Order: sequence, then structure tokens, then C-alpha cells
Amino acid sequence: MDSDSENDEPMTHYEILGVDEQVSQDALVGAYRQRALELHPDKGGDASLFDDLVKAFKVLSVLANRDAYDEELSKSRERNRLVERVRPARGSGKTVASTTKTKQAEAPMREKTMPHAGSVRQGKMRSTEPGKLGHCANEWKGMGSAGHYLRAITDQVTEEQLTERLFEKYASLPPGKEKKRDWCASLRSKEKANLKALAKQKEQEQKAKWGTWLNTGPCGTGVARRARKKEAATKEKAKKAVAEKADAEKQAAAAAQLSEAAAVAVPDADDAELLAA
Repeated sequence: MDSDSENDEPMTHYEILGVDEQVSQDALVGAYRQRALELHPDKGGDASLFDDLVKAFKVLSVLANRDAYDEELSKSRERNRLVERVRPARGSGKTVASTTKTKQAEAPMREKTMPHAGSVRQGKMRSTEPGKLGHCANEWKGMGSAGHYLRAITDQVTEEQLTERLFEKYASLPPGKEKKRDWCASLRSKEKANLKALAKQKEQEQKAKWGTWLNTGPCGTGVARRARKKEAATKEKAKKAVAEKADAEKQAAAAAQLSEAAAVAVPDADDAELLAA
């Protein structure tokens, strides 16, 4: 027996019934009846072939079973096509796949380059281990952690002041949600809760400010505008008063100097002779 016959695939249900794969259900029933008359053992047919015919018809006669069989048949043919690709190439003992691998191995290797700004490798390096030199973005290098920052505060401060300082430091961190989460990982649960509560309070204050701006404009309500104008006028008046006071003091000092100079006695002729003698 040759190699082609050894690799023959088993007959499909459609081939057993002698019909096309696109056959209708009515035509399928007619083909089954015709083949059953030919292969029935009582008519001199082969019992094993008749059993295969009955099994094939039981599968294809139900639409749900037929759809499942068609899907499985398609997958089986796809697997066979993949197997065909690794069969021995003509005139050689090597398979097609091994020949391809040999050509790839013989081809010159592409020279690897160092990671540069914007490359995938550099992006991975920048997104790992914040605070560790050489493994993160430049703006995160040397940031340390929240725990180190709190330990660096040596002056006596209250818990509220400590949370306020921690929030200011957190707000000044470079962008990066994951890096900020890692930065806060060294905090205790109470410190995290205080920081979160303060951040929420700041967020609500900012939202209220934005709401006022959206409702009344950047200048606020009429009362607020008048209050700001009055405050600005008061500041300007105070500033003008300070300047006028400074000018008056300068003028008074100049007048005093003139008075002192005028009060000095001028020697007469006799006094001049005495001074000369």
C-alpha cells in the first residue's frame, strides 16, 4: 500500500450518504432512503457500511447536530492543513518547518539597540519601581516614599499640620497614578485615611469654587464684586496715605536742616579780626 492510501482521511457523513455538504434536509432524506436500499443486509449489502450510513443520517438529520458536526469538520480540516505544512519537502529529508527554521537561523541577526526615549523598553523601565534610580522616569528619581518624607519632619507639629504637609507634597508629585500609589504604600492606615479625607475636602472646596465661577462668572456675585472693589480702594488709599506721610516727613526734615543752618551766628568784622589775630 502506498503512502497516499495510508494518509487517506476517513469518509465524512456526507460522503457516506453520497451527497454534497450543502444538501437540503429533504434531499438528505431521499439520499438516505436510496442508500439504505442499496446497503441493507437483507438486500445483500454490507452490514458495517449500513451501520455507518445509519449513524451518519442520525447526525445530519437533526439541524443542531448537523451544525455541530459541520463546525467540527471545519476544525479538523484546518488542523490537517497545518499538518501538511510540516510534511517532508520533496527531494529532501527535512520538513518544510525545519527548512524554514534553518533559513531563519542562517539569516544575519538584527543588531539590538540600547533603549531610547520613547521606545517600548524605555517605557517599561520608566513605569517600574518609582523612587529607584535607573528604573523610573527622571522626574520620579530620588522621590523616596511618603514614610521617608514624614520621618524627615523633625519639628513639633500637630497631626493636622502633618497631614497638610503630606498633602502638599503629594500634590507636588509628578503625574502617575500607579507611582503615587506606590509612594503612599509606606504610610500607616491612619495616615492614609487622614490624607484621603483631606484630599476629599480639598476636592470639594475646588468644586464649590468652580460651581461659583460657573454660576456667577469669574468675578462672582455683585456683592462680592463690590466688596473686592472696596477692599482694593481701601488698600490704594492706605498706600497713598503712607506715601504722603513719607513725603511730609522728608519735607519736615529738609525744613529743619534749613532752620539749623540759618540759626548759626555769622561773625562780624571785630570778631573776624580777633579770629585772625
